[in-house]
Amino acid sequence: MNPPQAAATPTQDPSAARGAWRWLAQESAGWFSTEGPRWLFVARTMLASFSALWLAFRLGLDAPYTALATTVILALPSSGMVLEKAFYRFLGTLVGCSAALLLVALFPQSPPLLFVGVALWIALCTAGAAMHRNQQSYSFVLAGYTACMIAVPAIDTPEHVFTLAVTRVTEVGLGIICAAVVHDVVFPRRHSHAVMRTVQARYASFIAFSIQVLEQRLSPAETELNHLKFAADIAALESGRAAAFFEAGHARAHTRQLHAFNAAFMAVLTTFYTLHRLIHRLRGAAAAHAQPVLALIEPMHAHLAQAMGDELTPQRMTQMRARLAADTAAARAQ
Repeated sequence: MNPPQAAATPTQDPSAARGAWRWLAQESAGWFSTEGPRWLFVARTMLASFSALWLAFRLGLDAPYTALATTVILALPSSGMVLEKAFYRFLGTLVGCSAALLLVALFPQSPPLLFVGVALWIALCTAGAAMHRNQQSYSFVLAGYTACMIAVPAIDTPEHVFTLAVTRVTEVGLGIICAAVVHDVVFPRRHSHAVMRTVQARYASFIAFSIQVLEQRLSPAETELNHLKFAADIAALESGRAAAFFEAGHARAHTRQLHAFNAAFMAVLTTFYTLHRLIHRLRGAAAAHAQPVLALIEPMHAHLAQAMGDELTPQRMTQMRARLAADTAAARAQ
């Protein structure tokens, strides 16, 4: 009698398994490149928040939620932005508490004079916030309302003002430390990388924009729109440079060069736009002297556009300067 036959087990195709793993790896890489940074940001924020809250409870602070709220307020995409805002938040809190201590010490038994002093301090901070931008303005705002939060509750009990000020600085400082450490250590996202990419992209886009304007391929409305876009980029780069300064790396070492680049770019943009507007008015003028001037300018524009379209090597730059100098001398001679 023959033994029963064992059931045949299907064999797996190794190529199919490798294809499935390859597909899974590609999908995982795609998800991590798009959704991964967002979830990492959420994880960093939660870690900093709960760490600050736990430490605040362990230290027995009066308002642990202040440390928690501070970490949420400081939650920004890049570590440089977090460190910059943390620095100016602590500075504004410290200055505001110091101002409150001074005002209460000057007018401990005179609530009307204390209110006048607080009002003058708020006016001073408001003026400072209006004169500055970005996080510097934020620091002035913090100094203003922190003084109110410390001085006003101490009107009836001025002897408690020092305790209120120390508690406020401790709670805010704890949240700042937790947020700064977590965002700068746990899978940090460096702001300096974004700044360098912005500089390179702006240089390339401005070269393309200049060529289009010199070759008269843009309407006045399009030129105006691009000019406003580049002006907004100048302010954005200055803000990014200030944030990247708080990161340890090459961005801090090159902050002066970035500032000089931004200032030079602003000067070039303003000069180029002014020249374009003058030439546009000259083209629209009906005077007899307009056409000869345009006839002298347009060849220079063509040479400049051609040179900018090529690779700008030092030798090419020298040739372009010599050719433009010759064209300018010929135009002045006529």
